Amino acid sequence: ILHLVADVPAALAKLRTALKPGGVLTSSTACIGDTAAWLGWGAPLGRAIGVLPRINVFTEATFRQWIIEAGFEIESVWTSKPGAGPYFVARATDSAPRLG
Repeated sequence: ILHLVADVPAALAKLRTALKPGGVLTSSTACIGDTAAWLGWGAPLGRAIGVLPRINVFTEATFRQWIIEAGFEIESVWTSKPGAGPYFVARATDSAPRLG
């Protein structure tokens, strides 16, 4: 559901601070920028007229970078089928990012 939060990098950083070094984050998040990039302009319009929730449109590459920047080391990425959201398994590194 991370594609529905207001600030994905901040949410990942907060998750990292909640884990001890070596703790595991698993995520199956829709990387809509890879499959429906048009939602980048369509989602804000849909939200403005009340038919869609907040949707953050980002690619798998961007999500991967955010995970790393939040203080995780990615151990594996798996996709069940073409067009499906990737499933990430990442381990918390020794140092947590600073929030704020």
